[in-house]
Amino acid sequence: MYQSHNGNISAIAREERVSRGSMNAWYRKRGLRGRGSRYSLSDEVLIETATLYEHMNQVASKTGRQMRLHISTVLKRLHIAQERGLWLGEIRGQKHTPLTDEVLIEIATIYEQMNRSASKTSKRLELACSTVLKRLRLAQKRGLWSGEIRGQRLDHTPDEVFIKTAMLYEHLDRSVAKTGRRMGLHHMGVLARLRIAQERGLWSGEICKPGHLSDEVFIKTATLYEQKNRSVSKTSKQLGLCDSTVLRRLHIAQARGLWLGEIYNHRYLSDEVLIETAMLYEHMNRSANKTSKRMGLRHGTVLRRLRAAQKRSLWSGKIRDCKPKPSISTVERLYFFCNRPMLQNIIQYKIIDIPLCSNRACQNYRSRLKNFQKKGNNDRRKVQKEVG
Repeated sequence: MYQSHNGNISAIAREERVSRGSMNAWYRKRGLRGRGSRYSLSDEVLIETATLYEHMNQVASKTGRQMRLHISTVLKRLHIAQERGLWLGEIRGQKHTPLTDEVLIEIATIYEQMNRSASKTSKRLELACSTVLKRLRLAQKRGLWSGEIRGQRLDHTPDEVFIKTAMLYEHLDRSVAKTGRRMGLHHMGVLARLRIAQERGLWSGEICKPGHLSDEVFIKTATLYEQKNRSVSKTSKQLGLCDSTVLRRLHIAQARGLWLGEIYNHRYLSDEVLIETAMLYEHMNRSANKTSKRMGLRHGTVLRRLRAAQKRSLWSGKIRDCKPKPSISTVERLYFFCNRPMLQNIIQYKIIDIPLCSNRACQNYRSRLKNFQKKGNNDRRKVQKEVG
């Protein structure tokens, strides 16, 4: 059996329905060693793997994806094909075979086209991200490409990059978020460049925090806030900032005495506004929908103001519950209409004994209603005549 399977212990174990480990231990005791399933491969399979490897520009990962094999399996097959003399080519990436200059220049140009994104370049070339970075560094060492690898250490980057970042930061009101969006970088990358520019003496400015901004920035935010009808969301969209940043700037402007207005928020609203909302709510028959349409606000804003008025004890009324009323099917309505004397008892029984909040209660109610309908055939005939 060992000779018939050409030393393939896995095939012998499959045929004997035994684990491969026990079969391998049995052969080792007798001085026999398994040759593995890869040595039993036919020459046609090896030639097919080698030709596909040449067709895929000698990239083992592409060949493995095409044949649905692991990259190590492809490399093993190529080694066996070399040993048998079926393929005279070289395995790329093995024994540090040197890459040509054309390949490195091609990768660098694609990297520039993809906005210096290593992930996009790797997807385009169907290579690993680390492989792309290694080839770019090799192109820099050979002097074939003088660009900068984005996301790498900024120790060897030229001074022009830092000066450009600092000038753009000054132009955009010292906003790190805007500078990052304009340059296509993360805000932490912008801060790192600004710090290096300070260390090298290329920029004498300061990295501003929200509390250290100039007065003009706070006045600009406050005036735009007044123009947008004291809406924080509209102001933040116009300035390209977060809502919390706008609120922080308004508080600082109030503290410095640059703006004497009020922040339009349910927590900071005056008592007169809350009383006005509550009075209009009472006038509109306690309908939050009508009140919101009349005041030009959202439904949730009206409810928030009413709760704030209750907390400040400015309004002692109750907020009407907006839960939907329990609906009755058409068959039940017809039955109630035909049996008017029994209607009050059924409704009273329905509301008190069996509430409609749970599905089980609804099922019990319907089953009892069916049993109640089955009791009298005369009542059923009357219902059919009146409905029909």
